[in-house]
Amino acid sequence: MNANTILRFLLVIALCSFFFSLFLPLLLLKAPPVPPMVALSTKEQAIILKHRKPDQIKLLLERYRTEHTLPVYFDRYFKTLNLNDLFEDYAYYHDKHRRDYCKLKKTADGKKPTYPSPGILVFRPWESSGLANVMIGLTSSFLLSLLSGRLFFINWQGHYYCNIHAKNLFTQPHPYFNWWYEDFITTDLIGRCQENYPSFKIPPIHDNSQREYYGNLEVTHRKRESDYMFELLKCLNVTEEFDRFGPLVEITSNQFFLSLFIQYNPYHDHLLNIMFKEQDMFGPLARFLFHPIPSIQEKIDKFIVNHNIYVSDQIKESERMYSSTKNLRNHNGDVIMYGIQIRRNENEKQIDWFRESHEPYFWDACKKELIDRHDIYFHGKPYRIMVISDNSTTIENARKVFGKDMVLHYDEQNLSFSRDSESIKNALIDAWLYSYSQGFIVSKHSTFGNLGHGRASIKPFIVYHQKEKCMWFKPATSEPEFHWYGRHRDINCRNVISRLKKERENEKKKN
Repeated sequence: MNANTILRFLLVIALCSFFFSLFLPLLLLKAPPVPPMVALSTKEQAIILKHRKPDQIKLLLERYRTEHTLPVYFDRYFKTLNLNDLFEDYAYYHDKHRRDYCKLKKTADGKKPTYPSPGILVFRPWESSGLANVMIGLTSSFLLSLLSGRLFFINWQGHYYCNIHAKNLFTQPHPYFNWWYEDFITTDLIGRCQENYPSFKIPPIHDNSQREYYGNLEVTHRKRESDYMFELLKCLNVTEEFDRFGPLVEITSNQFFLSLFIQYNPYHDHLLNIMFKEQDMFGPLARFLFHPIPSIQEKIDKFIVNHNIYVSDQIKESERMYSSTKNLRNHNGDVIMYGIQIRRNENEKQIDWFRESHEPYFWDACKKELIDRHDIYFHGKPYRIMVISDNSTTIENARKVFGKDMVLHYDEQNLSFSRDSESIKNALIDAWLYSYSQGFIVSKHSTFGNLGHGRASIKPFIVYHQKEKCMWFKPATSEPEFHWYGRHRDINCRNVISRLKKERENEKKKN
């Protein structure tokens, strides 16, 4: 071996040693921890949510999960970002735990728990709610159950303003999601609970039952009764608060209260804004939850097919997955339908409802906002106008303005105060047909109109009046209106948390 070869060998060894000493400290460094979600500026998060690239959305979800505990059925959703996967896995979770409820389970340390798990959330309609109010309150309550890991049931037996049992309107949402409370509380279940968890009392089916057991939470127009729920929605952790109430919580509501929840709640707003594009919560939830029974769905299908109505992809996907009939699964209608809903009901004399003199503003809004732009969005396709109202003269006036053959109508909502079952069924058909529209003109403060554009996930044009004149506007989201939304302005979260902390400390001292 000559001198040059030895020198080259030594040079290579020296260079390797140099680079090894240079990069070894870098290799030993730990990867920086994933920064908490709050480290992102509002602007940065808004950009990610606007473009919604799957990898970035998944990153936001994983960062959220490092700080919050979520139920196990969120696992697949975090990988696929498909809400239908989340709903389906919740249905399987619900079925598994519903069947095994109150079977004896011991904790990790071998002790017997006081109550069975998971917890239960029961929705009961507020007694002065019409059909649409019940449905939007139920939808809101279901999301709280989904986030908190509770089994969701409905105790909808029929009441004065909606005098029909829910089983006469809807099927269960999914084959594995039996949400009927009366099917859950069987004699066998009650006996098993009494044997294994004697401290756990299951309320029977009758009005105000849960008030006497664990707690009833209310979101209605009644301020005093609803104050705590407003504080919960704006300021508190839903899972922790429900656990404090006990194994069974009942919610009574006639409002879609999720708009307050998604905008302000510090524990859940990040997750909800990631899950629901443009804060569209009601549409995906309602399309999963509500499926008319076959006898009602058949009438809806027949109307859609006979008039060759176009059905959007997202509605068609819902029909394909969950509908009780198969008529619309291969339907390819060509006629674009626009919807006008005018709330008259002059029998009830509400100051914010509309009169015949206001109707021209609805016709004008439809012409300017929908018909004049029809060719931009649906070039070459025919259109019709679906008019729904609780007053027969409104339908006749629409036919005079747009032409008899241009106006579609199923049946006027001929509802008396008693709201008999057949009237409720026809109202549901009306609302479902209306939701197939591709543009909406609705009356302000009318949850019936909200139901249609909310299910369709389409932002409406909302008409409101000041005495004899009307104006209209397009809201930021397609969500149903939360009538008592402004009440949250009186709530200071720091004060709420401080007050509740003191109250609960005093409770502990007493006990």
